Amino acid sequence: MTALKKRGRKQTTLALRHLLRMIREYPSGPLRDAIAEAERYGLFDLDRVERMVLRRIAHDYFRLKNDDDTGGNDDGGA
Repeated sequence: MTALKKRGRKQTTLALRHLLRMIREYPSGPLRDAIAEAERYGLFDLDRVERMVLRRIAHDYFRLKNDDDTGGNDDGGA
């Protein structure tokens, strides 16, 4: 937290609000992992940390269709 206040790009109040929003919106495990990794590399850009969290949870919340998937016909035609 102290490093974020000293080295973050955003104004301290905005950075803390951004962090609080992320705590409220994202699962704690992936968020903790992303923050730990960011801290290990000296990364204090919360937008970047948020993208790291989203990459970690993407497969849980966003199911992308593969060519291997079977099911309905998506071409809209016959």
